[in-house]
Amino acid sequence: MSPALSGLPRRASTFEGRSREISEMHAILRPTASKSEAVIAVTGMAGVGKTELALQVAHVALNETGWFPGGVLFIDLFGYDTDRRVEPHAALGSLLGSLGLPAETIPEETQDRARMFRSVLQSYAEQGKRILVLLDNADSPDQVSPLIPSDGINAALVTSRHTLSIDAKLYDLDVLRPESAIDVIRAVIRRHRGPQDSRVDQEPTDTLRVAELCGFLPLALQIAAALLADSSRRPIKSLADDLGNAHSRLDTLTREERAVRAAFDLSYERLPKDQARLFRLLPLNAGPDVASEAVSKLTELEIRETARMLESLSRAHLVEVGQVWGRWRLHDLLRIYANEKGDASKGEDGQEQAVRRLVRYYSDTSETADWILRDRASKAEGQRFRDRHGEPVKWFHIEEANLLAASHLAESEGLFEGAYSISIHLGLYLDVRRRVTDLIGVAKTALSAARKAENIDWQARSLNHLGLALSSIRRFSDAIPPLMEGVKLARAAGAREVECDMLIALGAALRQVNGPAAGIPPLKRALTLGRALGDPLHVGTALTNLGNVYRESGRLAEAVKTYGESVRFHQLSGDRRKEAAGHSGLALAFSQLGNHDASLPHFRKAIELYKSVGDQHGLAITLMNLGGTHTAMADLQSARDIFQKARVCYRESRDPHGEGVTLLNLSFLERDAGNQKQSRAYFEMAQELFNAK
Repeated sequence: MSPALSGLPRRASTFEGRSREISEMHAILRPTASKSEAVIAVTGMAGVGKTELALQVAHVALNETGWFPGGVLFIDLFGYDTDRRVEPHAALGSLLGSLGLPAETIPEETQDRARMFRSVLQSYAEQGKRILVLLDNADSPDQVSPLIPSDGINAALVTSRHTLSIDAKLYDLDVLRPESAIDVIRAVIRRHRGPQDSRVDQEPTDTLRVAELCGFLPLALQIAAALLADSSRRPIKSLADDLGNAHSRLDTLTREERAVRAAFDLSYERLPKDQARLFRLLPLNAGPDVASEAVSKLTELEIRETARMLESLSRAHLVEVGQVWGRWRLHDLLRIYANEKGDASKGEDGQEQAVRRLVRYYSDTSETADWILRDRASKAEGQRFRDRHGEPVKWFHIEEANLLAASHLAESEGLFEGAYSISIHLGLYLDVRRRVTDLIGVAKTALSAARKAENIDWQARSLNHLGLALSSIRRFSDAIPPLMEGVKLARAAGAREVECDMLIALGAALRQVNGPAAGIPPLKRALTLGRALGDPLHVGTALTNLGNVYRESGRLAEAVKTYGESVRFHQLSGDRRKEAAGHSGLALAFSQLGNHDASLPHFRKAIELYKSVGDQHGLAITLMNLGGTHTAMADLQSARDIFQKARVCYRESRDPHGEGVTLLNLSFLERDAGNQKQSRAYFEMAQELFNAK
């Protein structure tokens, strides 16, 4: 099932008044439905329940056997939020990434991305993996059209406040009928107070009046009903009177605006001061949802107290539970409302200090997670992560959008250290996951913040990250200028560790552009500097890269000696990922010398270490080289099996070039085994991957 399925928001437990629409939409989405009706557009005013209807339909369809075996792709386009609007270019990149495409294979032009997206969806459909694409909050045909499947097999659900000129079955939602609006009020009250609460039945006239004053809009009805559920003794008439008074204060607005704002105002005015302040601070976190822990930094309260207040806001329908418990999101109208209230209370709420605390939280936690991923746990303070590998990766995955948003928030607020720190500490996570486009983006954000702060050391480190990011997608020529600039800056700043890092990266890039010999001078300078620093990590890394140069130059005996030294230094440094690289290089050098028996233990050790740190890309490289060794040993069946494992790892780590090289190895193996048809098939598959770059 599609990995994007995890992004489908939860649906509400109380939902009334749309049974006809749900039934008809499910009929359209069934696999046997007419291909011409594979796209559905749900339109209507803000607060009328478009997104909730789409979610209700999507959740049921997803659970129907055989309807959407490929899963659901969900994306909120934020079409009516000028600050967070998602352009088609970015949306397509996100959707293609969710479908498992390596970032470096995704085209730059929007039209090319759209063609690739539709082609991949069609391929899924032809394999029996039909997908539902849910596109929420689109503001125009231009924003949404490139994201809609065109094969007539896959399906799409689109929501918008406007009637869009797209080829879709249209459901233009009106407000609820009076009886359905009353059902909403009854359902919310009884969900919280139990079936014995009979106020709706006892006060039908006042209940209808409440529904009318809410404009029969689901969002306003949910909030008003929550006010009644908050107190079992409150007469419905008292709420109706309060809503009537609120309407009189908002007579300059449209009827629908009055209904929503009146409900917002009444619910907001009932909040205790601490909850009202929390509500006003929530929009400062610009990501799609937020954890209770992060909110506690905004409020400067204990997590338990913060979580209690968030639960109270959820019962009042002023915030929504996110994808999982402990995470929270704001409806776009409520985000605007909270922002307006916050703008009027900036000083009273301490917004500037709240932003600083939020940025510091994301900065400190990402630093801790980063150090653990680098096997430098001694530098990671406290016990934030019990699982010393899985939890940091999971945290980065969940918080990635918030971290990117926080880095931009920090830079815009002049918090350059926070912007730099968050961006830098995202680097390894994005690198291991082969999120190369984002990796280049955070390196540029870090560099921008460093330059604004006029911090030479930060600039050098950022340039190193940028050079490494460019090298990771084989843009070695583009990587050399920032790396050379970074070496000069690091030397000027007296940052010898940074200079050493950059010399290693520069040597690796030069070796790719100008041949192995070109990498030797900077790598030897890095080795000398690392020994002077007495740092086994830098010495070991320089030695591994020198081993690569010697091996590629045919100086295999020197390579074996150099790799062996690198392993010993990395054992001292405790960096398992880099120790694995040393073993992998040593194994390959032994194999190229023809000493296969000596190579196998080092291959096994490298595989063990890469698995222990979850590095799929390093594992892929090692498996591919091990497959080559078994080929040389004439153990062809083992070689086939290992090459296939390497292909999977390359695909999971989003490296089509590596997968292509592995396919070429399989092609040559089958050619030499006399299987010409299979050899040709593997060769053509490899060429497709190379040509897609």
